[in-house]
Order: sequence, then C-alpha cells, then structure tokens
Amino acid sequence: MQEKNNSLDILGIKSLGDATNTIITKSIDGVESFLKIVCKPAFEEFGLMLGDKVRHWRLNNAINVLEKSQDKLEFRDNKLELKINPRIALGIIENASLTDENELQDLWSGLFAASCNHDDKNDENIIFIDFLKSITSSQAKILKYICENSIKIIYDNGLMVSEKLTLEVETLKEISDIHNLHRLDRELDYLVHLNLIGQDIFNGSGGIKISDFTANVTPTTLALNLYVRCHGYNGDPQFYWTSNIVHKKSSEIKTITVIGSEAK
Repeated sequence: MQEKNNSLDILGIKSLGDATNTIITKSIDGVESFLKIVCKPAFEEFGLMLGDKVRHWRLNNAINVLEKSQDKLEFRDNKLELKINPRIALGIIENASLTDENELQDLWSGLFAASCNHDDKNDENIIFIDFLKSITSSQAKILKYICENSIKIIYDNGLMVSEKLTLEVETLKEISDIHNLHRLDRELDYLVHLNLIGQDIFNGSGGIKISDFTANVTPTTLALNLYVRCHGYNGDPQFYWTSNIVHKKSSEIKTITVIGSEAK
C-alpha cells in the first residue's frame, strides 16, 4: 500500500508537507492585497490556486514572482496607484507559476511590473508572454549577457539596433552553463527562430559558424525590447540604456536592397 501511495505522488508534492504550507501562508496576505489592487480577475484566479492543494508548488512559484514584482514598483504614500490588464496579469501568473528557476522568475516579475500602469486596458506587453514562456533558463542567461554587453546604436529618429556581436563557442558554454555542443547549437537555433538573435538584414543570420567556431549572437531590437520590459521598465527603450551606446544619424544607414530572401 505504501508503494502504491508513493507512485501516485509523481510531482513530489507530498514531500512539501507542512513546511510548504507554512512558507505559503506567510506570503499569501501580502500578495493577495497586491493583486486586489492592480487586477481583481487575477486576484480571483489566485484564490482558486489557494483552494487546490495539488497546485502548491505552482502557487509558491507565483508568490515568489509577485513578491519580486512588488519590489520593482514605486509606491506613493504607501499606496499603489497602478493597474494591469487582466489578460497580461493572468497570462503571467499562469506561466510564471510553472518555473522555480530564479533567472526566469526574475524576468516574469519584471514583465509584471512593467505592465502595471494607469491604464488597465493597455495590452502592449502581451506579446512578450509568448516569448518568455518559450525560452529556457540557459537561453535567458544568453539573452541577459548579449543585451547587456552589446553596443546599442540609437539613431536620431529614435530607432535602436545592436552592433554585431560575435562570441566564441567556449564563451557561450560558460555563459549558458551548457557544455554539450549539440544542445547549445539547438538553443541558439531556437533563439534565431524566435527572432531574438541574429537573423536580420544588418547582421546576417545567427547561430554557430562551422568555419571559425564562433556564433553571431547579436540581439535583435525585439530582444532588446524584451530585456527592457522584463527588467520592469515600461518607458521608451532608447532611454533605458546608459552604457554601451553609440548615437548615429539615420542618414548613415546604408541602403539595402532585398530581393526575395536575400539581402545585398
């Protein structure tokens, strides 16, 4: 009978026991108050999580993310005067609750904070949910490094791109903590697929080059926007960066003729 009971605990929830309940109980009140202010539908969904013991692991993850979000927000006179679109709030809570990886939880909390504003109809950040739920913690480490270390070019018309960034494979292994070459290659290929690295008419395609064992990991403008939002900033991306910036005139952009899928 004991063996049968153990086999049913495929998620390891029983091992959480009273310790999990104690940790969760200490945090619930603060998170509930936060959600009740910024988004009532999300508050109600959070309440459903409380009533389902099978969801305790996910609930604890959601609590961690929401507590981190609060730390990124500004309070006036100890009051929060911001709201968040229910579609975004529910999407973040649903997906963020599925990971206990610190790197990913930090990004989810930043996106939640960046989505809080004075207009609960604003849904511009909903596009970033699909990207964030699709990447691994290793890919998050790569994105963090390349977005922080690439040189950003800001043109006088306000558009922003990155200068080409190429890294040796061994360096990428250390950054991503992936030491299997084939897995690293897959992870980079998927970032290219998501249009987060390389794959633009200015810097060519991304991924590992066989010839010199390097990889074009230039963050796309989309990746830079994702990074900014996932760090709790909801302003214009061009004003976020304070280092590694080059200002250029839009007239300096070379004319590129695109024929079919080829750029010349």
